[in-house]
Amino acid sequence: IRRDDRSQALIVDDFVIYEPVPDSRETVFGVNLTWQPHERIVVSPQWQRSRTREETGDGFDSEMWSLQLAADILPEKLSAQVGWTEASDRQRFFELPQDAQRQSNSNGNLDVAYRMSIVTFHLRGVYGRNEFRSALFDERDSEWQASFTVELNWGQGT
Repeated sequence: IRRDDRSQALIVDDFVIYEPVPDSRETVFGVNLTWQPHERIVVSPQWQRSRTREETGDGFDSEMWSLQLAADILPEKLSAQVGWTEASDRQRFFELPQDAQRQSNSNGNLDVAYRMSIVTFHLRGVYGRNEFRSALFDERDSEWQASFTVELNWGQGT
């Protein structure tokens, strides 16, 4: 993808209101697959890489991969879904390469569902982690959540 921004900066009383982004070239490549090794199991991996180079010499790289699994353990009764995603971004500056920045995040999810006649029980969990690194910072945080829910399925009957 080539970006050729021919707009002009908008400056009012020496105050920059709008400044066009530098022209750039972005290359993106990705792979998505779905595999069903059994009639009740689905595996879906994904990978994507993106590289952007600006005419100023600055660069941005991104990479993401994920894996999703779904299984009908007991048909119409018990099912599970689990997923995990990893993503990372890197920004490099032509004039100040020592100021490169890296950001990464991970997240996962789980959903186990048990169905009865008009009620479905869910056990769910979610995890997330973020990390930001540069010459001046090294920040990390993570969160998780677990829940148990009950759904009433009106109209399904017994």
